[in-house]
Amino acid sequence: YWKKEELEGVKASISVGKWNAQWMQNPTAEEGAIIKREWWREWEYDNPPQCDFIIQSWDTAFLKTQRSDYSACTTWGVFYHPDDTGVTQPNLILLDAYKERLEFPELKKVAYDQWKYWNPDTVIIEGKASGLPLTYELRLGILQAKSEKLNTKIPENILEFLAHKISTNVRELEGALNRLSAFSSLIGTEINIDMGQDLLKDLLKSSQKKVNIEEIQKKVSQHFN
Repeated sequence: YWKKEELEGVKASISVGKWNAQWMQNPTAEEGAIIKREWWREWEYDNPPQCDFIIQSWDTAFLKTQRSDYSACTTWGVFYHPDDTGVTQPNLILLDAYKERLEFPELKKVAYDQWKYWNPDTVIIEGKASGLPLTYELRLGILQAKSEKLNTKIPENILEFLAHKISTNVRELEGALNRLSAFSSLIGTEINIDMGQDLLKDLLKSSQKKVNIEEIQKKVSQHFN
């Protein structure tokens, strides 16, 4: 934490507006951010719209002390809705926001409950603090829950392997599990690691590919013309 003398020194060296914006987060800049303030609208109906895609995002912290940062989760929905001119446009709606100071076991449970309630297509977790272990634990929890619903038994070491290796999105994680389950039923025996790697080599290869911001911008531009 900053010492009081250091903060007072910074405050004395910059304008009041900059101090309020940088250190107090009030006011925020009207322009310059990725998301502009005038883009925000209030949803006027009691129920949220039917969403085509749901994204869940986590920013996690380590501890539960009074001075610790919060762990925060936001859930967003992508939907299509007419704009003021009547043209149907893609929109993003905030479906839910959660924040709390949590120890890791509590954080893991809350993250799983949030996933189970919203069933998001993609879960984004910041790769800092407790984010990395949470990513793995959440993937494993999802796989265990899905595995219980299948008629074939998938060994725990296979689930752990998938949780480590498939890092793209929830749907591909579930798809990998379904593929292994179907093959296991077909041949009448449990899947082992070697068989799993061979069956999922295309998914494993795509999961290891690094995606940069230029590729994301290109795909978004292509999707929305």
